[in-house]
Amino acid sequence: MEKSKTNKELPKFKYFEDPYKLNIIKRDDNIRCHCCNKLTGYNYEGVIYSVHDVSNVCPWCIANGAVGEKYDATFHDCVYDESQLFDKSSVSEVMERTPGFPTWQPFTWPIRDGDFCMYVGDIGWDEIKVLPDSEDVIRELHEHIKESYGTTNEEEIRNIMESITNVGTHSGYLFKSVVTNKHVVIEDWD
Repeated sequence: MEKSKTNKELPKFKYFEDPYKLNIIKRDDNIRCHCCNKLTGYNYEGVIYSVHDVSNVCPWCIANGAVGEKYDATFHDCVYDESQLFDKSSVSEVMERTPGFPTWQPFTWPIRDGDFCMYVGDIGWDEIKVLPDSEDVIRELHEHIKESYGTTNEEEIRNIMESITNVGTHSGYLFKSVVTNKHVVIEDWD
């Protein structure tokens, strides 16, 4: 009988705070990982971008890059400004060794302090207002909306910000700097 990986510590991901708590990776003793061919006790429930038909992979094969390498796969449909990165190797860690999370559209992965930010989870306006660094987050979100929507109308900007929900057609995604722990919110429409 194959030895299960369940007696190993679950892998942690530098750019995803807790995919287990958010049910991106779920406990499941009956699914065999397609990458390592083992019953690991855990299964990734997110999207895998690959020309190969691949699903049911374990967190260990994501974390060690085996899924990305074996299936030429990535876990995100996003863009980023590589010129802001101090270490270009972090691109492969985000794209090939960090579990994905549901979004409506391709998004721009935030970069702060020379590194990608860590995804924390979905967030709505009510939660944004009570973040410990909410003033900075709201100021940055305000500037983003002003620029992206091409508006200087303060009421319109406020209405857009207040329509951000943690579940819905105008979603908010909470990230934090892996260097300073300062929060960043990006928004996404269906």
